[in-house]
Amino acid sequence: MALGGAGDETECLVSYASKGNFVKKITLAAALLLATTSVSANAAIFNFIYLLNGNTLEGQVEGILQADNDTVVVSQLLSSSYNLNVGIPLPFLGSGASYANAVTAIDLSQLLTGTPKLSLSGNNNDFLACNNVVCDDGFAFVPSPNTFLPFPLVASGITYGQTLDLYNAQNWSMSLANPVPEPASWAMLIAGFGLTGAAMRRRRAVVAA
Repeated sequence: MALGGAGDETECLVSYASKGNFVKKITLAAALLLATTSVSANAAIFNFIYLLNGNTLEGQVEGILQADNDTVVVSQLLSSSYNLNVGIPLPFLGSGASYANAVTAIDLSQLLTGTPKLSLSGNNNDFLACNNVVCDDGFAFVPSPNTFLPFPLVASGITYGQTLDLYNAQNWSMSLANPVPEPASWAMLIAGFGLTGAAMRRRRAVVAA
């Protein structure tokens, strides 16, 4: 009887130790996954707002913050809106300077060239987003100097107010969006909590016995 009880307790301890090691492995894997995500995911998501003649142009981009901790090289425009009306897809990106050059020279080959850049301060915006290769619609932030005027400009297509105006950095706001763990990270962390809970319950049972 006592021998059987000791064997059961030993079996529980071995089982708990085994689960404990597995939990440690899961926890370590989750930590490594999150660390890898934070290191390799240099690309982050940023939200921006620009007040354009009393109207609100908003968007969300994916990009990489540069060493100056201000400039963001944009890889894609994830979403946009004008006065809270959802904008159209704008997958074609370029620089605002290339837009000015193309329009001035009437040369579409220059349109989607250059590096699309935005900035947290609003002082280094050089960005063009278009709905197609001939840019029927979209918007642009044109730096100074440019082929139009010796001032920074903002231009937009029909969906975004159809305007050409002087750019004012004081009307600009850009910030890092709240990071959201990827589904795989969530699943691993949830599994880790479940295994940890099971191990703790088993441990309490062993101690009680």
